[in-house]
Amino acid sequence: MLSLRARQVTGCQAIALVSRITMINATNRLGVILNNQGGAYEPGALAGVTS
Repeated sequence: MLSLRARQVTGCQAIALVSRITMINATNRLGVILNNQGGAYEPGALAGVTS
């Protein structure tokens, strides 16, 4: 049997989690609207963006 423990999070942590989930959802919906093919990401393709 799988054991799950409840974890209490602060208000800021909850906001951060909901924000990340919302951004992932929005990105996925945009990909569907633009008919982007899944799995087209090449490792290292965004390396120049973060530096």
